[in-house]
Amino acid sequence: MSFFRRGLLVALVIFTASRASGQQQLGLGETSRVEFEIRRWRATLESELQVRGGEPISPTADLGVSDIKDNEYRGFVRFGRWVKVRGSYVRFKYQGTKTLEQDINFLDVTFPQGTQVVTSMQFEHLYAGAEIDILLLREGLLAVLVDWARTDVKPILSGNGAEANADLLRVQLLTLGLKGRVYLTRALAVSAEFSGMKRGNVITDMEADVTLNMSPNVAVSVGYRNLYTKWVDPNLNERARATWKIKGYFFSGTVRF
Repeated sequence: MSFFRRGLLVALVIFTASRASGQQQLGLGETSRVEFEIRRWRATLESELQVRGGEPISPTADLGVSDIKDNEYRGFVRFGRWVKVRGSYVRFKYQGTKTLEQDINFLDVTFPQGTQVVTSMQFEHLYAGAEIDILLLREGLLAVLVDWARTDVKPILSGNGAEANADLLRVQLLTLGLKGRVYLTRALAVSAEFSGMKRGNVITDMEADVTLNMSPNVAVSVGYRNLYTKWVDPNLNERARATWKIKGYFFSGTVRF
């Protein structure tokens, strides 16, 4: 049998199994049309800034920016049996104050050693796209992810009468990925997903969680997420760049209709 025919046979088996699952009882998390989730994300920040001059700066080590926790908002609307239109939004407002241990140059503004520098940095990330199930069974699912993702960051440094106010650093990309879920029982599920894209700039997003569905309409989850963004100035290439890795555990509550 040719490779092409074998591929068609495998696809037919998967499709038939997925269609047959319509006769089975799906997991409690797969029966809703609309879902809304609020996550409390305790995230740590790893970041490096190098924008128009100077050596790379670490907001946490060099500028005293502290880790924070905040809410992420997610949701989806299901169209038909196989497609969900989904979205997510999170914003972190970082603050820091530190007396510099060395000279720092940012945006061609030099802050001398011994200067008390106040830093504010707003980080926003959102995505909107589709989750397309290619396998949906009583035991779980496998889905393709296609999202438009965007990260916006606005860093501002001030001290000793000087201020370095960066333009909005924006990364927006079409990301592709996969998502899998396995039901240990009809109420208890383990999920993982990964998506990303590199086209000069980079966005990668990966997470895993355990969800307890207390009913078809209410669930709670605990998990871990790692979100990475890299911005590169198209005019200066790697001489002007910034990276942000935000990672940590989250707890969430979900309602469905």
